[in-house]
Amino acid sequence: MKRKIFYPIALVAVLAFVLFACRKETIDVTVESVTLNMSEATLEVNGTIQLVADIKPEEAYNQFVKWISSDTTVATVDEDGNVTAKNKTGTAIIIVTTEDGGFTATCTVTVIRQVTSITISPKQLSLTVGSNATLTATFTPPDASDKTVTWTSANPAIATVDINTGVVTAVSEGTATIKATSQQDATKYDDCVVTVTKAIVPVIAVTLSQTTASLTTGTIGNKVTLIATVLPATATDKTVLWSSTNTSVATVNNGVVTAVSKGSVIIVVSTTDGNHEAFCNITVNDPVIPVTEIFLDPLAKAFYVGDTPFKLTHEIRPIDATNQNVIWTSSNPSVATVTNGTVTPGIAGTATIIVTTVDGGKTATCNVTVTEPYEPVATVSLPTSLLINGSEIKSLTADILPLDATNKNVTWTSSDPTVATVSGTGRTVDIIPVAPAIGVITPRTTTITVTTEDGSKVATCTIAVTYVAVAATNGVSINETSPLTITNGSTRTLSATVLPANASIKTVKKWESDDLNVVYIHPTTGALMATGTGTATITVTTEDGARTATLTVNVTP
Repeated sequence: MKRKIFYPIALVAVLAFVLFACRKETIDVTVESVTLNMSEATLEVNGTIQLVADIKPEEAYNQFVKWISSDTTVATVDEDGNVTAKNKTGTAIIIVTTEDGGFTATCTVTVIRQVTSITISPKQLSLTVGSNATLTATFTPPDASDKTVTWTSANPAIATVDINTGVVTAVSEGTATIKATSQQDATKYDDCVVTVTKAIVPVIAVTLSQTTASLTTGTIGNKVTLIATVLPATATDKTVLWSSTNTSVATVNNGVVTAVSKGSVIIVVSTTDGNHEAFCNITVNDPVIPVTEIFLDPLAKAFYVGDTPFKLTHEIRPIDATNQNVIWTSSNPSVATVTNGTVTPGIAGTATIIVTTVDGGKTATCNVTVTEPYEPVATVSLPTSLLINGSEIKSLTADILPLDATNKNVTWTSSDPTVATVSGTGRTVDIIPVAPAIGVITPRTTTITVTTEDGSKVATCTIAVTYVAVAATNGVSINETSPLTITNGSTRTLSATVLPANASIKTVKKWESDDLNVVYIHPTTGALMATGTGTATITVTTEDGARTATLTVNVTP
């Protein structure tokens, strides 16, 4: 009996030990994270969804979680993760928290109320071309979540609609259907039928293309066409009526006025809408005899400056031409002016006197020449001498008497162009000194001679030039010690000294490098840049005498 009792007790003890060992191993696995099967969800009011919590690691012993909602008036959640949307739109955050470790995950739930229908107001709309009106859309239910509507027109050629505002604009006569569609649910929409009619625009005035006109009897020039403009341009009824106050002088038919006999008459145009009127005063004359040509006598006229005015005569053909009026003009009023055919000479020169008929624009001309009374040159004079230092340039002026001599043209020569030359051809010229070939020559002289074209009158001036040339030997040096060693990429500016110190021209004409891949140098400033390793020779040249100096430049890396 004792043996029978012992065996069950032993078996229970063994099982208890095994279970205790397994439970102890499971308890050792703790929760590390929790996630939900969705992080965002949208529900209609009273809708439901199931949230599932996924705890990691899967073998974690404590799988218990707690569910809460941030706003239970919008959505609630039960202990199994079942979310229920309430009868209120908005947003609630569903939070799940693990019992072991307090790990959390969230799902943002948005509760919406769907649009069930949409109604346009008004359902029918009447507009005139160019006018507009605003349609409104009413949603059911009134608290639908998304009340955004898209407006479209089935016939934009008749009426357009602003896609966002519902403003309808009438374009042309006809009918068009305007549709409002819910953006939340495109199956929810409503229509409005728009009827567009032409607007009646009343006449406010009428004008004529001209208010006066002259006609002649006969067959030429006996008609004029008047054009009536009804305002505004968009007026509905533009019908007009024409009438003449005296049909024995002129008649009118649809704006075409025809002369009948000499006299005056008023042509009247009036609008059918509003009886607005405009008038044109018509004068009817007998036929005009047109001008065919005009002659001027003499065809050419010569004057001296200061001569008395001269009267030109003109003749119009035919002599019985109706309009005998002419216009006188001068091509050069400073040389000759003309008033009613009387020509008055001015300064020396040439001008063309033109007579033009008012009728037909026929012309005739007279060529006018005005000259100065000839006054011969009596004398010409120059300063007896002129001293020029270095490279300075001085001017000489030839004084010609009398001051009003007719021909003041002169020529200039230099007896020794190696000393100085003449620049210019007028009465005032520049004297340009010429550098000597070598050394200092003080002074060198040349004689400048001026000769008048009229009478060959002569005057002379002795030019003395003091000029110090750049020395032939060591006339220029570079202010650096050769060879010059610099690093690649470095820069500096070279300068040169020109000797002697009192040289007349001490400018440097150019700087040069024999290898631009090693050294680049600006040709005028002497600014130097090392462009690569190696050796280059820099040469400087003087303006005067082309004296040169060199500098060896070594460029290191």
